Formats: sequence, C-alpha cells, structure tokens
Amino acid sequence: MIRKEGIGVSPGVAVAQIVVIDTEEFDIPERHVPVDHAQSEMARLKTAIGVSRDELRDLRKRTAKRIGKEAAGIFDFHLGLLGDKVLFKKFEETVLTGHVTAEYAVATVLRGYAREFLSMPQYLAE
Repeated sequence: MIRKEGIGVSPGVAVAQIVVIDTEEFDIPERHVPVDHAQSEMARLKTAIGVSRDELRDLRKRTAKRIGKEAAGIFDFHLGLLGDKVLFKKFEETVLTGHVTAEYAVATVLRGYAREFLSMPQYLAE
C-alpha cells in the first residue's frame, strides 16, 4: 500500500479508489489559434465551464445524499472558482492576447496562481 499525505480540505475520512498523476503539472500543450478564432475559443471555454458547473452540481447533490451536506460542501468551492469573474477575465485575456487555446489559457492562469500560493509563507499557505 502506498500512503499519500496532504492538507485536508474538509473534515472526515475518505476511502476510495484514487488516481495518482506522476507529474506536478498536466501536459497541456501550448497551441496557438489564428486571431480570428479567438472568439470561438471563448465560446468553447464558456461551454466547458457550463458543462463543468452542471457536473459539479450533480456531484454535490449525489454526495449530499450519500454522505451528507457537509462533505458535499467541497463542491461549493469548485463552483465558486467556475463562477469567479476575475478568474474568467484572466482566462479571456490570455486567450485574446496570447492567441492560445482555451485549455492552455486555463492551465497557464491556474499555474500562475499555484506558483503565487506556493511562494507564500507557510502559515498563509495552510
């Protein structure tokens, strides 16, 4: 058995199958799109956010039924990220100014936040 440790984000114990990703970063290639395709990339991003929002709401509902509302609350955080207008604006700026795919823009912006978070003093990061 392999034991993994981390910082808990909600109370309780979870026992389930996990997926371990060997790298710190997902391999999302930097792909550029023609300037005139930027709006279609933004449409793809909006669609993906909408689908993700629906899936998270469904997960929250099923989790609340199976193990309780408190545990299902973790999905509220994720839903909050999907609805964050400042974050969306950064995604949009990256797509429109960098002429990159939506998925690359999201990965780039989130990695930037992760780097900032990891550079904080430890007492703030926890």
